Order: sequence, then structure tokens, then C-alpha cells
Amino acid sequence: MKTTVEWLDDVKARLGLPSDYAAAKALGVTRAAVSKYRTGQSFFRDPTAIRAAEILGIHPFEVIAAARAERSRDDCTKAIWRNAWELYLIGDSADVSAIAERND
Repeated sequence: MKTTVEWLDDVKARLGLPSDYAAAKALGVTRAAVSKYRTGQSFFRDPTAIRAAEILGIHPFEVIAAARAERSRDDCTKAIWRNAWELYLIGDSADVSAIAERND
């Protein structure tokens, strides 16, 4: 499961961006937000995760689940999101939907 920083770097690479400032503009967030991502003080919120997924050409759930796991405050919630991500990867979308609904 990728981290926010890894997703951010993927976005920069996909778009050929030279700086975090350019990545911030592409994602529709502030440069300060990107700095917080880099230092682990903040993680993608759902709209940013969706935008990153659009740029990367992947399903948004892959980035959303990773971001929600990363920003989870307890191990149980983190494990739920990691499990949902793994189920998504193997194609068990019915179970993933049920897990996501329990955590909203």
C-alpha cells in the first residue's frame, strides 16, 4: 500500500512536474498542504485522492483506501482500510463496499 508521498511522487512523474509547487497546483491544494504531506503531518483527503487517481489513470478507491489507512488514528481502523484495499485488488468489490460504508 502506497503512502501519500509515494502517490504525490507518482503524480509528479506522470505529469513531468519539476516541483512540489507544480504538483500542488495540479492536485488543487496549497503548497503548504504538499509540505505537510512530505513531513507526514497531513495525508490526502478524499477529493485530493480522487484527483491523484484521475491523473494516474487508476480507480480512485486505490488511493482513497491507502490515504484513509494512512490517516487512521487507531490500528483497528487502519487494518480495516488495508483489508479493504487488499480485497479491492483481488476484485471482491461487494466486500469492499460493505467495509467502506461502515467507516463513513
